[in-house]
Amino acid sequence: MRPSYNENTFKTIQFIEADVRAYCALFQQQYTGKVPVLMCAQLWTHFDLFSQFLNDKIILTETRVAKNKELIVDQSYHAHLTCISQRQIKNITKYQFCLQLIIQEEVCVEIEQTFIKEGGSGAV
Repeated sequence: MRPSYNENTFKTIQFIEADVRAYCALFQQQYTGKVPVLMCAQLWTHFDLFSQFLNDKIILTETRVAKNKELIVDQSYHAHLTCISQRQIKNITKYQFCLQLIIQEEVCVEIEQTFIKEGGSGAV
């Protein structure tokens, strides 16, 4: 199945070798030329869909990671972010987002995260 893209939720990204080396050094990991999957956390703030939460207090409650293929340094990937659900539960809004890193129509990494926000509802 071919993913559908929305301009607001689609970016072309590349993990630069110097950045990956610095990340590995910071977390005392050996550099292998492959991108540590948790380094993808930095990508969320680059999407308009998620940037509305930058000044809000949201709590990450759950993370699911599926890695089908290693991410390689200096390789270009299509990053696709979607809000897969938003639910109001009393005074809490629960959001589920999915970030996919894709190369040649193959999903290499998929990160699904659930966040909660107290207060009124916020439309995504």
